[in-house]
Amino acid sequence: MTGTSLYTAELIQEGSDYRLVVTDRQRRTVQTAYVPREMVEQLPAFLSKLNSFKLGGFPWR
Repeated sequence: MTGTSLYTAELIQEGSDYRLVVTDRQRRTVQTAYVPREMVEQLPAFLSKLNSFKLGGFPWR
């Protein structure tokens, strides 16, 4: 992979809880949010949908 990393993200399991940690590498800030298990289980489908879009736009609705 080439390019500049703008953000990094980690999904951390803490017992039965999930914590998402997103780092803005340009501003050097970190944001943390607890994520429901149901959302964690949907991540593969969400990433697959993102990967299926062609370059040129995202039809968000």
